[in-house]
Amino acid sequence: MSPDTSKRLITAAVAVPLLIAFFLLGGIPFFILIVFVASAGILEMDAILKTRGVSFNKPLIFTLTVAVHLSAYVNSKYFEKNAGIIIYLAVLSLTCGLILLFQLLNGDVSECIRKTALTIYGHLYINFPLSTAILLRNFVIDNIRIMDFSIASGDRIGTIFLFFVVAVTFLSDTGAYFVGRRFGRTPLAPKISPGKSLEGAIGGVLSGCATALFVKFLDTSIFKIIPDFSYSHTLVLGGLLCISGIVGDLFESMMKRDADIKDAGGLLPGHGGILDRLDSLSFTIPVTYFYVKIFYSFF
Repeated sequence: MSPDTSKRLITAAVAVPLLIAFFLLGGIPFFILIVFVASAGILEMDAILKTRGVSFNKPLIFTLTVAVHLSAYVNSKYFEKNAGIIIYLAVLSLTCGLILLFQLLNGDVSECIRKTALTIYGHLYINFPLSTAILLRNFVIDNIRIMDFSIASGDRIGTIFLFFVVAVTFLSDTGAYFVGRRFGRTPLAPKISPGKSLEGAIGGVLSGCATALFVKFLDTSIFKIIPDFSYSHTLVLGGLLCISGIVGDLFESMMKRDADIKDAGGLLPGHGGILDRLDSLSFTIPVTYFYVKIFYSFF
């Protein structure tokens, strides 16, 4: 076993149980975890942007990071039905407006458009998907807030969908890796990521959809938390997650190629940085939340 593989396994052995614990705890501990991950991601993004001559204003960006995630937490916990998501999106838009206002008050017109655009991009790329993880964890249905652990009561919708998106995303990525390594012949996006193949992408979609159906089978057989969410919807959502995960992976690869770096950071030994692990999740978490939100609103 190579040293890099050993590091990956050790990191996973430590991180996975911690993630499961935070997922189940929810509430303030989960909020703190998400803010920590977002802050680490912001620092990594700042290092990437510095390769293009742009740096975040640290007090501003960290204040906005806390504000967006606090808005997601408060609005998903205390506001009824659609009011919470409307207020959350308003706060998210306001934070982008504050970035524009800061640039205006700063008075520096040199490369104003590029600096402002990259700052908003970095802010949204990290804080939007992670804050939707809070919205998903605290999901609301029929005015019942999914906050306290009680498998028997069948009210763990937010938690099971959080496990769902992480399991489908990671196992789709794993399937793509092994299938691509064994059967990969046709380049998927040679200019962006030469190592990825069409065969690997197909393997990732198949393994991700299989994972989605397996999670649904476990719920139907044991937990019975989401009985109304049919196998057909499970398959559709699983397919969407696989495709959006591939897009997210390629998008981050394109970003790193532009910055001429291999990994976004080194916080996770053997895995790179936070952004290297969030590449697919940055796309799949919002897709899951809004799909689930629409499903329980209209179906």
